[in-house]
Amino acid sequence: MKLLYRNLKPSLQKYSSFIAILALFSNLQVNASQGAQNVSLTTISTTWDNPSYASAVAQLSYIAASQSDVYQLNFVLKSAPAGSQTNLQLINSSAENASLNVLSPSTVKIIPKFDFNSPVSSYIKVQLCDVKNGCAGNISVLGTYGITAVATDINGATTSTDLTIVVRSVPTVDPNLTICKDAIAAAHQKNDLVWNQISNWEKTWANYELLSQFVSANNLTLNTSFDFQSNLINTEISQINSRLYEFQGNTKNTCASTNIYSEWGAESNNFVSLIKKLGSLNSVFYPNWQEWLVKYPPKMIPTKIEVEAPVSVSIGSDGFATFSITAWAVPVNLDQLPAGRSSLEDVIAYKGACGYLNGENIGVTERVVTSKPGYSFFVLDFKLKITGVCQGQFRYYGNSKFDRSDGFFNVTVNPKTNINDYAISQVSLYSNEVVAGSVATIYYWVNMPYLQGTGGLGAGLGEFGNDNGAFGPDYSSVGWTLGFVKGDSPINGLYKSNIDIPASAEPGIYKTWVFWKGIVGPVYGPDIKILSNKDVIQNDLKRSCENQGNSTATSLKSNSIQIAEIANRISKLQYLESDQKNLELALIKEELRNIDSNLITWLEKLPYYLKTNPTCTTYEALIVASKDLYSKLINLNNQLDKYSTTSNQANEEIDDGVEVEPEANLTITKKSNGWYAIKVDTNLESENIEILATKKGSKTIKYAKNTGLSTQFVLNTSRNLRGYSITVKFNGEVLKRILVSK
Repeated sequence: MKLLYRNLKPSLQKYSSFIAILALFSNLQVNASQGAQNVSLTTISTTWDNPSYASAVAQLSYIAASQSDVYQLNFVLKSAPAGSQTNLQLINSSAENASLNVLSPSTVKIIPKFDFNSPVSSYIKVQLCDVKNGCAGNISVLGTYGITAVATDINGATTSTDLTIVVRSVPTVDPNLTICKDAIAAAHQKNDLVWNQISNWEKTWANYELLSQFVSANNLTLNTSFDFQSNLINTEISQINSRLYEFQGNTKNTCASTNIYSEWGAESNNFVSLIKKLGSLNSVFYPNWQEWLVKYPPKMIPTKIEVEAPVSVSIGSDGFATFSITAWAVPVNLDQLPAGRSSLEDVIAYKGACGYLNGENIGVTERVVTSKPGYSFFVLDFKLKITGVCQGQFRYYGNSKFDRSDGFFNVTVNPKTNINDYAISQVSLYSNEVVAGSVATIYYWVNMPYLQGTGGLGAGLGEFGNDNGAFGPDYSSVGWTLGFVKGDSPINGLYKSNIDIPASAEPGIYKTWVFWKGIVGPVYGPDIKILSNKDVIQNDLKRSCENQGNSTATSLKSNSIQIAEIANRISKLQYLESDQKNLELALIKEELRNIDSNLITWLEKLPYYLKTNPTCTTYEALIVASKDLYSKLINLNNQLDKYSTTSNQANEEIDDGVEVEPEANLTITKKSNGWYAIKVDTNLESENIEILATKKGSKTIKYAKNTGLSTQFVLNTSRNLRGYSITVKFNGEVLKRILVSK
């Protein structure tokens, strides 16, 4: 496994030894399973703890030849102080390349996720619990507790390790022991940590971050030092090497510190314990000396990794399969890309063994391409000579704004074809997923020693040689070649076949292959998936999200441009003559009416779209954008009203007109999401009116609204209006009142 250290940012380079993660991926050589290799069960930490929290950690690691290399890890309490009544409880455990299945409070099963010699590493943490007080209470009896961890494989072979927990009373904190506040301030500035009170450190979530502990003391004797422990597993903690010395009869106050690196995975309370060492013989233990809270930021922007990789390649005439794989990171919602960027520029790393295994010779070369402005591509150049499946994973580490994400690839490396005879290679699919009743298209490269007809050349689905075919005797699962598609010439070129998928085809995974009857084959290609109805529905929802999202975004973008242009035109009204100003006002009013109608449509439709397809985050962003544009629209109407008033006053002719009594219609509707819609329709244009919601025993709710040019508007509220009396007022006069009954 190799991690791209050289491309890490300076802030991450010094932690590269920590963020190197075990490879998840397979050996290219396909061999029969030889069972787990390099099995190791070790004690990671045993704690000297206070009665409120006593725990220890064991690590089980091995190389899984296949997913059947399952281990069961059991913790047994072997010894305890007299009179104690305790049991064990697994907590805060984790695993790399494996899943954990808790079988009992003290037993867990480790199940590998991958085949092909996958390295598995699990960190299992066990807590000592008092039978009387429970795991959340104190241990009643102080003393030493002995635990044995036993790992058993599927054949019954075992390996074990011992863990010790010493439960002691909480010592009295030395009054001279303080936190070095100046050092904390420096760390805040240097590492951009978020600090609250000294006893409760609050830190924003990130992938790999630095947390520093600082301590100083007065009146210390010679050779006094401090060590730190943490309740975190999968954590590197450096011991304190600096010591505090007495200097010419005066105390030398020095700040000692430790660094903690961790990949925060969830919101949690954590603590660091302190061991104060006096010389080489004595020590004082301060459990849970400092605590901090790991918190998620309000909302991380979700991301994804785009991967361009071939599905299948073949060994060439030089004895190697040569191909490249490109990866780049983008937000799931592309509108959230930083300005001037077409991809995110933070670290992407390759987490895989493919290309680094013994016998692969040249293997793989990693490079980052940033020559194209706004883009950052991570490229793997493979040159392999071993057949099988090349699996790999990319990790985008993100930052404080963009969330972490992963991307995967699987490339089948096929054997070298016989160049002295007719050869078929580079089998690929137009689409790896099809629906019943459609067509599967298979491409393949054909080499011929000389130009000849292609009779007997074709492709198929299912098991080669099955007389009934993949879809039964009534349907053919073979598609004869449709001829030359592209290439140097028909002697060496790309061909394709179409296979009709019957509507009655069973959903599932099918093999694909190409053969030349009597000459060569079958040559297998990538598997193809015939989708189920559920798969089709999910794909339809995804396409609907993309298509409707793009359509709505285009409409809103057009409205945004119009609003910006109208705002500019309004600012220039003061420089126009009276007749020109009146004409421009009329034009602007008409354009604002059209924009208003369009935005109201989206504000009504988008929540319905989101309800029918709640996984489409694009709709959420579009709702926010629509509301923002509507607020700008209202502001423009308010500005326009001022110019309209001025313009009317400037008219030479006076027409008092006919007085019309103000009127209003009021409708209250409860939506399916529990919200209420208050719809008001008046004969008042560009007037301020009030909507009051009153209920005996409750505070009055007041809404103020300018009717604008449309004289009709809708207020949406999440308040429960049942039992409220809704009143519409204009200049203190009641225009309409109704009671909300449901």
